[in-house]
Amino acid sequence: MKLERAVSGDRIELRDYRDSDREFCTEMWFHPENGRYLSDPDQAHADGKFRRALDSLEDNKDGFYCVAWLKNGQRLGTCCLFPEEDGSWDIGYCVHRRHWGRGYGTEIVGLLIEYVRGQGGKSLTAEVAKENAPSNALLKKLGFQAEREGEFSKYNMPVRYESWFYRLWLTESGE
Repeated sequence: MKLERAVSGDRIELRDYRDSDREFCTEMWFHPENGRYLSDPDQAHADGKFRRALDSLEDNKDGFYCVAWLKNGQRLGTCCLFPEEDGSWDIGYCVHRRHWGRGYGTEIVGLLIEYVRGQGGKSLTAEVAKENAPSNALLKKLGFQAEREGEFSKYNMPVRYESWFYRLWLTESGE
């Protein structure tokens, strides 16, 4: 799926993922610290199936894959959106470690909230590892509430994380 146009904030812009973004994205996702709490594997565990999935990101029919850019033209991170039939949208995001601690994650998620609201979405959901304190704090700061506990594994790796499933209602009635 493709955004109709770039989504712009004060300091950043979200644009559709392109194959030319792959090196930046995989360096970030596969990095042991940067990709620690992602479901993506490290490079050694990225098998043929995973690499074929990377080949389909630019033209994915199930969701939106985006790259966040600083307005000076430097790549900053990634995010994704998956619309559900019930009006809920699941999100994911990752900020490159060079840019941690500057509020960019908050701005990325804020832009995702505004985009989904503009599409008539009812809510956003996100799953976050319980150990990932910065991401848990970010979602709470933006009004997300933990609905339930869960767990996830890194793809093709024996690494599991207990997690929280968060939701932010965009409608007055909360449904």
